[in-house]
Amino acid sequence: MATPTLDPRRSLRVVGTAAAVAWVALALSTKAAWPLAGFVVGAVVGAAGFAVAPVGRAIVRALMAPPRWAFVAVCAATAAGITWWTVGHAMRGLPLSIDSGAYLLQARALAHGSFGVTAPHPAQAFGDRFLLEGPDQRLYGIFPPGWPLALAPFAAIGRPMLAGPAVAVLMVLAQAALGRAMGEAAGDEDAGELAMRASLLLSLASIGRALETADLLSHAFVAALAAFALAGALRIASHTETMI
Repeated sequence: MATPTLDPRRSLRVVGTAAAVAWVALALSTKAAWPLAGFVVGAVVGAAGFAVAPVGRAIVRALMAPPRWAFVAVCAATAAGITWWTVGHAMRGLPLSIDSGAYLLQARALAHGSFGVTAPHPAQAFGDRFLLEGPDQRLYGIFPPGWPLALAPFAAIGRPMLAGPAVAVLMVLAQAALGRAMGEAAGDEDAGELAMRASLLLSLASIGRALETADLLSHAFVAALAAFALAGALRIASHTETMI
């Protein structure tokens, strides 16, 4: 007799249904939390959901119609354009945060083959800005050289703010790679592809994403590297299971 296998998707539906029933039971324990108006609104929203189901299916077909490379390329170009617009208009071509100023200083120093810079005068005016004075009386940034090193090529050509659009593109590529790897790991590449494309579109409109990539902060760069690393780990794990 074959050993029954546990379907993860069916288990997830069972757990989700149980959680929903428990939530409704807890909510109904307080009558004031469910006035008549709430039931009416819930019914209207539910009916609307069923009514627009064909629209939803049409949106899904439209999302999946373009080739994967074309969809990702358009998203990457759009992300770079949004970031560049933010740099030129909202930020007037300059970094905003103190962190970004320190990163840029370190990047310019690295672009000239050094870790520190000669302290300007008066030196006291530059204190408490993530800079420390070394024994050679030069200023050194407190941050590790990883992100400043990535900024150094842009600083070397005199266009440090181009790093923002470049990181915006990198984030889209990392998000696409992670979505594809998750679909492969789950055994449903079509669902993974759809989730990846939807997530790319939803995240493009985020003001947080635009500012994090436009200002010379390390967060977006680290997020992209982490997404690439996770995508690689998932692919290695799925390929290992296939070989076994």
